[in-house]
Amino acid sequence: MLNAVNFALEKLENLQQKLCVTLVKSISVRNVSTKALIRKDLDELEADIAPVYESIVSGIEAMSLSIIEKHDERRKTMHDLSKTCHTIVDKVFENDNHDIIKHMNSEGKLLKEITTTTRTAPADLTVTREGHLVYIDGEDRNINIVKSDRTECLIKEKDWIPGAICSTSTGDLLLLMRSEYRVEKPTKRKITRFSGSTVKQEIQLNTKNKKILTSHLAFIHENKNLDIILSDMHTESVRVLSSEGQLRFTYDGNPLLMHSKKYGKFIPRDVTTDRKGHILIADSGANIIHIIDQDGQFLLCIDNCGLQKPYGLSIDKNNILFVAELKTKAIKQIKFMLK
Repeated sequence: MLNAVNFALEKLENLQQKLCVTLVKSISVRNVSTKALIRKDLDELEADIAPVYESIVSGIEAMSLSIIEKHDERRKTMHDLSKTCHTIVDKVFENDNHDIIKHMNSEGKLLKEITTTTRTAPADLTVTREGHLVYIDGEDRNINIVKSDRTECLIKEKDWIPGAICSTSTGDLLLLMRSEYRVEKPTKRKITRFSGSTVKQEIQLNTKNKKILTSHLAFIHENKNLDIILSDMHTESVRVLSSEGQLRFTYDGNPLLMHSKKYGKFIPRDVTTDRKGHILIADSGANIIHIIDQDGQFLLCIDNCGLQKPYGLSIDKNNILFVAELKTKAIKQIKFMLK
């Protein structure tokens, strides 16, 4: 059994060496802080090796990555990179100094600074398809939108605490929210879909027999097939729901990577998707980016860009991946194409 494991790991490393992924750009930042970062046994691994290994081989043989190689570094003073790196075309929005959101272009040039209404750090932020910044105010729970340098309250939330937000291709907003902490009652969690300020859909995540989400420290994203992707920082897993809220699959990492000395434990953070519906997952435990298909099948990983504690992810319309790192206090840009 161990010989089979070692053989599969060796093959995986050989296949990964064939990939060509190169850092495009690095924007250095300082003064970073973030939210508190809240097995398969070897006996089970042998049964997983064959299908996983076959998927790796078929996935990598069917794909090649072409990279534009370019390096650059610009220093910016930042405070919180935990949920940054939201982009559209050449717009990059980042949290700064608790109450400041910096709007930069893809070259790292500062375009403007936006002060939150309550002068507290936003819980999360996103960018609409029209290019407007939307953020969750960490103090009054309002969801605010910034248009033409004017900040307006889009959604007022009183009974629930919003923790994560994403903009969808249809123009809706998905909010991941939890109820107030009460000793006598369990915490509830739900996903609410808004069209403007109007509620279109609610998905309760806590059921009688199963909790789809156990932590409020999570990320949310919608794929092109309308699946909803949740990265749960407590259970260290990624769960994908249908648009109706039914659990489609759970991704707990690739066992070959998790049992490799080169990679290590799977600790998922932010998630995003590319134009083909592939799901990209920041793994701050292995310092890599997992790429899986929309049905949860592992394809490959980006592991040669020197990533250190990748946390925030976003892909712009030019298919450039933005990666916010905790350890290096940098935002890195990686250009890639999957064929």
